[in-house]
Amino acid sequence: MPVDTKHPDYIAFADKWLRAREVTAGADAVKRAGERYLPKLGGDNTEEYNRYKERADFYNATARTVVGFNGMVFRKPVELKDAKELEPLAKDATMCGSSLQDYAKRLLEEIILVARAGTLVEFSDAEQGRPYFALYKAEQIINWQMGRVNGKHVLKLVVLDEMADLHDLPESAGEAGETEAAAKLQADAEADEFEQQMVRQLRVLKFDPEALTPEYTVEIWREQDSEGKKEWQRVAVVKPVRRGKPLDFIPFVFHTASNCGCEMERPPLEDIIQANLAHYRNSADYEHALHFVATPTPWVTGVAKSGELAIGSGIAWEIESPEAKVGMLEVQGHGIPAIKEAMVEKEHHMAVLGARMIEAQKRSAETAEAWRIKAAGEATTLTDWCGSTSESLTTAARMAAWWQAPADKPLEDFDKVRVALNTEFVEQQLAPDAIRALVIAFQSGTMSRQTVVDNFAKGGLLPSGRTPDDEAALIDAQAAAGMQEQKPPAKPGEKGAK
Repeated sequence: MPVDTKHPDYIAFADKWLRAREVTAGADAVKRAGERYLPKLGGDNTEEYNRYKERADFYNATARTVVGFNGMVFRKPVELKDAKELEPLAKDATMCGSSLQDYAKRLLEEIILVARAGTLVEFSDAEQGRPYFALYKAEQIINWQMGRVNGKHVLKLVVLDEMADLHDLPESAGEAGETEAAAKLQADAEADEFEQQMVRQLRVLKFDPEALTPEYTVEIWREQDSEGKKEWQRVAVVKPVRRGKPLDFIPFVFHTASNCGCEMERPPLEDIIQANLAHYRNSADYEHALHFVATPTPWVTGVAKSGELAIGSGIAWEIESPEAKVGMLEVQGHGIPAIKEAMVEKEHHMAVLGARMIEAQKRSAETAEAWRIKAAGEATTLTDWCGSTSESLTTAARMAAWWQAPADKPLEDFDKVRVALNTEFVEQQLAPDAIRALVIAFQSGTMSRQTVVDNFAKGGLLPSGRTPDDEAALIDAQAAAGMQEQKPPAKPGEKGAK
């Protein structure tokens, strides 16, 4: 089988991913797809179909849902716990300037949209010498295999489809033929400093648990001309090491909507996507009908045809025949209103499924508490996605922390490292009575200060970005400063007196 062979599950889900991408991309992408989302009317030729398609309005509720969900989650920052050694990664997770917060945003967007992504944990041998994350979308993870080691399922193979600079190749540790192939690629490249020459390549991550000395290996494959046809050739082989020793696992993490490893899952927004496309088809029919029948058309009978009758505010028709009749032809019946009602029903359906921003105008009629309860009930699935993403990101963070730790420290020692996404999607301000009750409980000694501060944080009373620990430290600092101010000056002759 060739190196670009796709996993059967990949093939089964590819159309779903493409549909999700195109719908989220907006009207241009959906209309460019043509008859896949908008069938022709009977007898339409190409020109008529293009006009029919262009008149349609695409209301992108799907993209608004993704943006809305992401905004709800990341109204509070991602927490990285018990990982002081990962502070550089928190500030720049990709070695390209994207923070861990930015990386998590991109990752959760992939989970919400297609329920699948992957993180490859790599180590930069450059001046910084630290681990970093590389994000791969579902469409880029074309193949994978699992094996069994000591009763546990482990990754044996991952094939990643990516774009790379033509000149960017790792030092090859392969056979002579591979080195020659790499040299040929470099020789074929034009030395133009202003042209970025990108090529498609396959990054193959391998680990054979049954080998005599199991080692993690990375192969780079690129297409080259061979006797007039394109063939995949291996151009580089690398064996990543940690503190001089090869890795005994593939540092790749699958991210899904329910944290089920590499298993495929139905895209979470698929129902909204289908409703969005049905709304688009209704819109095309509605605009098409309006184009042909919504404008009133004058008609005349009982008059000999003698050319065209002009229409305008400064024109009057003088008709001598007493049998003549004149009128305006206007649309009647329930055809067009029925299409409009169908569109409204689908908008409501999408709102019920999750696109709450479509119903934004109705929120003013709800009490704050009613809105909070309603939103909390619909946030259950989003909570699951955040929990799954937190778990898989935690796995990647533990690998990163282990990679730069001393050689004798095993991966299991980093089980306290934790990445946590916010799951409090709706701001819940504490009522004045609740605040008063907390203060009284603290003053009476029935509740600790830390518990009070934690409740204030959950109630949205602390400034953005300030944790309960930060607030407790500020309280201690303020108390210490107050005691210093209240301390009476030393009397003459006492220690400390001037």
